[in-house]
Amino acid sequence: DYTRSTTVAASQGWDNPAREINVKNSIFALAALSLCLIAWAAPNGLDDAYKQLKAAQSAKDADAVMKWATETAKLAKAEAAGPKLEGYSDEDWPKRVESANGVGRLSEYALATTAAEPGLAPAKVVALVDTLLTVNPKSTYLGVATNAYLAALLKTGGSAKQIEGANKIIAAS
Repeated sequence: DYTRSTTVAASQGWDNPAREINVKNSIFALAALSLCLIAWAAPNGLDDAYKQLKAAQSAKDADAVMKWATETAKLAKAEAAGPKLEGYSDEDWPKRVESANGVGRLSEYALATTAAEPGLAPAKVVALVDTLLTVNPKSTYLGVATNAYLAALLKTGGSAKQIEGANKIIAAS
C-alpha cells in the first residue's frame, strides 16, 4: 500500500530531500572515481593485443592467431624499442621492455604451434608459417612448424613449392 510505504519512509527519514541529494552526489562521485580508475588502469595496445592472441589460441582460430600474432609482435617491437612509457619508473621500465620482448616471442610461438596443429588445412599452415617468417625470419620457433609447413607446401603446390619453402627456411637460419 502506497500510504503505508510513504509513512514508513517518512518515519525512517528516507524521504528527506537533503539525504536524497547526498545519495545522488555519492553515486555520482563513485561513478566518476570508477571511470578515472578504469582509465588509469586501462591496458595499452600491447596488452590488449596479447589478450586477443591468447583468446584466438584458445579458440584454435588460425586466422585470428595470424592477425593478433602479427599485431602483438609489431606492438611488442615498438614498445621495446621506443621511449619509456608514462607511468613507469626508471626501475620498472627495463622489466616492461623485457616483458614486451617476451610477448613478441610468444606471438612467434603462437604462429608456430598453430601451424603445427594436426588437421589444419594446408593453406592455413602455409599462411601461418609465412606470417612467422615475416614477423621474424630467424624465429627460434620456426623448427616447430617446419615439417607441417613443408608437407603443406607439397600438398598445395607440389615439390617445386616445397623446395622453395625449404630454401626460405634455410635462408632465414
